[in-house]
Parts: sequence; structure tokens; C-alpha cells
Amino acid sequence: MKTLNENQIRRLIREVLSSQSHYDALYHGTSELRATEILKHGFDESRAGEKSNHGKIGISTSISEQEALEHAEWAAEKFDDVPCVLVCYNVSGLNLASGKEFNRLCDELGSSKIAISQVKSDGFDGVELFDLETEEGLEELEVLLFNANSLKWMKA
Repeated sequence: MKTLNENQIRRLIREVLSSQSHYDALYHGTSELRATEILKHGFDESRAGEKSNHGKIGISTSISEQEALEHAEWAAEKFDDVPCVLVCYNVSGLNLASGKEFNRLCDELGSSKIAISQVKSDGFDGVELFDLETEEGLEELEVLLFNANSLKWMKA
């Protein structure tokens, strides 16, 4: 069996993603207990970034179910629970700022937090934190959502 090096993997990811006009789903990795709370009561956006202390405004999701599972495993270990991935399939209508635009704003404003706030105040539903062109953020393929509760979530 042939193994791919990091550059080959990045090129393959870029090719696959650039051939898609939109995502079929977004995934959120968390613990089972928190997933149950989210499904019953919605995301508590005041807790955004609590798991990782990243302090970003919004709910972290990924276009990769595998990446969300890795986040779920991390959260489950931190909170002494079992991993759980939530999925949302109705994402084609989301108005997302592109990773390219986000990176331009970060450079212009000098801060990712300020850029995220700007994107949110501009009325976007969220922002891609990856850019296929520069390959920034391809590791997590993260999409930050500003109103995740407007979407229908279920266990993957």
C-alpha cells in the first residue's frame, strides 16, 4: 500500500474541496452529555471556546466528520465522558465568509478576533477558517458559526 506525504495529502484535500460548490454537512465534536444538552436546549453561545479556551465568537464546526470526531474525543477526555459528533445537513443556504476573505481581514485589521467580529457584524452566518488557495487552516477545515441554533442538529 502506498502512503501519501503531507504535500500530496494537502493537494488531494484542495482538489476534493475545490470541486465542491458547497458543503453537504457541518459537524460539531463534543462530549455525549454536552451533545444531549445541545439537542435539548441549543448551543449556549456564552460557552463558545470554553473547551479550547480559544475565545472565538461562535460555535466551532468542521466540514470533516473525522476532524469533529477528534475534537469529540478530546472533549470527552477533558470532561470525563464519551465522544459524540453532532451533524447538520441543511447548510447549503448559509452565508459564509470565505477563508480568503477572512485572511485578508485578519491582515488588514491585525487580529483574528477583530476580523471575526467584523464578519459577524457584516451579517454573515459564519466564517471559513481555512483557505484552499494558501492552504491555511486545512488541518481542521473549521467553519465558525454565529447562530448555530438556527440550524437543525442531530447525532451523527
